[in-house]
Amino acid sequence: AEERKNKQKKLLEVKTNAEYKALLKEVEYAKQADSATEDDILVVLEEIDALEQKIKEKEKSIQESERKLKEETLNLEREGVEVDKEHQILQGERKKVAAELDPAVLGDYEKIRSKRAGQAVVTVRKEVCPGCHMQVPPQTINEVLQTGEIRHCQYCRRILYCELEETA
Repeated sequence: AEERKNKQKKLLEVKTNAEYKALLKEVEYAKQADSATEDDILVVLEEIDALEQKIKEKEKSIQESERKLKEETLNLEREGVEVDKEHQILQGERKKVAAELDPAVLGDYEKIRSKRAGQAVVTVRKEVCPGCHMQVPPQTINEVLQTGEIRHCQYCRRILYCELEETA
């Protein structure tokens, strides 16, 4: 723009037609260059507007995600409180039942439970111990069902619990 103004001032000082024509062409080229620069600036401004719009959309999306996360966190905290209450109740019931058991049986149960990741008693299904997935002898299953005696899996030592299987 400055260069164009300077050339327009020189037009007044020119003494020959050739110089005047040359300066007019230079002024025209400068105008064209300014116009192209202005077009480039407009394109960049439009890109900036589009990017600002995308930023606003992303911010809204982030705010919505944060709101959902807070809501989910509150729900999980409420569930955690409920689970803790239920756990307390079950622990109380467990202590009552444990007090009624023979200390030797309770000690055996606790020992197995500590070695077997909390799973000391298993329910036999289709003559298979679900703890170790090994076959339980039919005689052992019959002894548990008929006498109610405590029997252990011969492989993993878990206490076996058996129910009569219903045939449909």
